Amino acid sequence: MSLVGSNLINQWWCKRRGYMQGLSGVGLALTMTGFLPTLFRMGANVAGWQETYIVVGLVLMLLFVPSSAFLLLDKPEDFGMRPDGLELCIQTACNFKQDEDEPLGQVGEIPEIEVCYTQAEAVRTASFWASGISCLVWAALCTGVFFWIPEVVQESCHGRSVDTQDNVLAMFYALSSIASASSTLIAGWLLDTCGWKVPLICALSCHTVSLVTLPLITSMETAIPIFLIFGMGNGMMNNLTQTVMAKLFGREHLGKISGISQGMITFGSALGPLLFGYFKDSIGTYSSVIRGSGIFPLLSLVAVMFCPKIKPCINCHDDADTGNLQYELVLAPLDQTVD
Repeated sequence: MSLVGSNLINQWWCKRRGYMQGLSGVGLALTMTGFLPTLFRMGANVAGWQETYIVVGLVLMLLFVPSSAFLLLDKPEDFGMRPDGLELCIQTACNFKQDEDEPLGQVGEIPEIEVCYTQAEAVRTASFWASGISCLVWAALCTGVFFWIPEVVQESCHGRSVDTQDNVLAMFYALSSIASASSTLIAGWLLDTCGWKVPLICALSCHTVSLVTLPLITSMETAIPIFLIFGMGNGMMNNLTQTVMAKLFGREHLGKISGISQGMITFGSALGPLLFGYFKDSIGTYSSVIRGSGIFPLLSLVAVMFCPKIKPCINCHDDADTGNLQYELVLAPLDQTVD
């Protein structure tokens, strides 16, 4: 479901893609962690949990399924429109004929071409793997922390009262959700204005700091800044996991490309809690496991920082039938970078 929703936003918005995904992320964060759990709990207390889930299922089937069928529009091109803020690639640089070494020289203004890559071209780039593995690392560590956070709080607040431990745990969910809802907008603004590297580096930095400092929680006062930093990193990554691939590789083959990246995120989410539990049994404490796991977002940060940029170029060649020049977007070699 998240892949469908993010692809719709990526298809309809280009210039403000990050901001629109951020707005969607705010609603998702607030409803999943605030409104819906409260509503479900109230319904369970009044009518029972079985009746509550039956009502929710009927609402989804009778209201949201028909409205989705009529209101969800796949691509703007299907309705004679263009995406909001689409920036097309217009190059007048020196181009080469296909299979020839002699340049054509200046050929004038090339027709507008949206820079889009196929799945095969995308997976050849360092940017795809740097961003994809960063998302995998985040998903694994984030789900690991959420799964084991009661035991982590109990261990770090050892010697404190049970009420203090319960309050710290409740604060974790509240503060991380609030910080996540606000930081997803920040990530969207950074993505729209600074490109994909800056917000991803900021998110990985927050994740590294929060993992290293999470075992230091001993009271409510020490927990507040750590939980806020953890939530900020999660909120930024929630936005970036949905928008980075569209920012890098365009809209035309986005479903296939995002399918790989979302598969990596799903794999990381399933693997994280398992690895946390395994290494806790081997090492003995959650504190050591969480501190040691901070090295992975740090390594991902370095990989993103030094990742070469993708350099698209346009080749032109003579059409065999008409003799007119034809233009096609090609991907520069993997090791070719631009300043």
